[in-house]
Amino acid sequence: MAANSARVRVGRLLEVSVRSGYRTIADVDTLFDAIDRALAVLPAGQQHVTCADWRSCTVMAQETSDRLKQRLSRTNARTERSAAIARPDSPTAVMQFLRLIREANLPERKVFLHPEEAVEWLGEVLLPAEVARLRLFLNATSESARDAT
Repeated sequence: MAANSARVRVGRLLEVSVRSGYRTIADVDTLFDAIDRALAVLPAGQQHVTCADWRSCTVMAQETSDRLKQRLSRTNARTERSAAIARPDSPTAVMQFLRLIREANLPERKVFLHPEEAVEWLGEVLLPAEVARLRLFLNATSESARDAT
């Protein structure tokens, strides 16, 4: 099973790949600790733009989703925009993701079912090099998800 990861490769774009999902509270904490390390490379006070690929995620247990909401909320002050990509054929998971995003209380955090819509929305605040990297990230994670099925 592929591992979850978080990286800043270009500019202030945080790429979060949630390939193994959020099965436990420990999964959430491990990934958000990686997010904290990834964001440490940015200058103090610099906001980031996040794209999280949640297409491999399934419905979470209540305690796991509660922890995810807590950890998402802690990143609000440093987040300019955040997009999570979900699978349109997983309606129950999508409903849980929408609730989590709403309850994390950052209006500039959204769930998208189609990667191109996320690219368009995030692209409004990204530099051209960041948009190019975002497209690569989403294409790479899409291909990996197809290969796993």
